[in-house]
Amino acid sequence: MRLTLTLLFVLSCLACFSQGDVHTVEPVGVYKEIDMTNTIRIVKLLVDTSTNFAAKNKLIDSIEQNPNNYIPPVLYVLSYEVFNSGNKMDGSFWFYLAQLRARYDVNRCADKTANASEYNSTFGPAINKYALIRLDTLQQVITKVVAFERSNQENYECNVRRVK
Repeated sequence: MRLTLTLLFVLSCLACFSQGDVHTVEPVGVYKEIDMTNTIRIVKLLVDTSTNFAAKNKLIDSIEQNPNNYIPPVLYVLSYEVFNSGNKMDGSFWFYLAQLRARYDVNRCADKTANASEYNSTFGPAINKYALIRLDTLQQVITKVVAFERSNQENYECNVRRVK
């Protein structure tokens, strides 16, 4: 459920910048306790085309230097920005890392409606198309993702509710 709410936020941000209308979704119940202020700020800065180029690059560098501090939606948006800036291999790395972590979080979630498919369908098509015609590159990226995940621990608060 948390991932679904976060996804709604990310997609809302993308929609806001493409359509001009701002729609605020207010979380309810236990999800009201989750502080998403920083995540919202980061995603908005990344997707906003009017964000100063130097400021956006500084933010991207900061996320890349501390990726374990960010929830998967931030890494998905990062992957999209890095990939579309021309750095296809690094963009692919961040996408597949985000995908792995999102799937792990979803699998730990007691809410069976939680899933990461919206992230993958939003951010994945161009990256998957690129990777699937370069299988040697894909193998290198996946090997790097697995090695990274084995040697790093997420520092973000997953906030997965195990309510049954």
